[in-house]
Amino acid sequence: MKENKLVDLSMDFSVKIIKLCENIKGHHSLVNQLERSATSIGANIHEANYAHGKPDFIAKQQIALKECYETEYCLKLFVKSDILSSEAVIDLYNQCGTIRRVLIASTLKPFLRYLTAQPRLQALILILKSCLQSLNTQPKLYSATTVTLNFQNRILTIYNFQSILCLCFFIYM
Repeated sequence: MKENKLVDLSMDFSVKIIKLCENIKGHHSLVNQLERSATSIGANIHEANYAHGKPDFIAKQQIALKECYETEYCLKLFVKSDILSSEAVIDLYNQCGTIRRVLIASTLKPFLRYLTAQPRLQALILILKSCLQSLNTQPKLYSATTVTLNFQNRILTIYNFQSILCLCFFIYM
């Protein structure tokens, strides 16, 4: 049911973007980029429904999520460049945000199930959960932080600590 809702939301969003782009004069490369990123959201969501397995499903959903972020950027760029008014874009921006939030929620659960099914990753998650437990407050997430952990007598360095901490934060909750 949730996937059908997501397909419908993304289809409606793509149609609105296409209609919006028909009215924009000039800026063909920017209009083309907005159309491609916005319609790619729905295409990847639809393709995810026919994935070959959980990793493929997760990958397609994550691509759709990246396209959401790109579409939001394009919409902001159009407003900031005075190509479109903020009134013309606000509903589309909000709809894109709704799709993004549903994508995050629908991707996170199978991703966590997939991760916890992997024995080595289970150990890593336990280590990271213990790191979170040592923090008394909500973790402050910094993208430039590196963390080094001793894992099975091997040194493991994590360079993108923000995404792993976010994932562990959801697991921890």
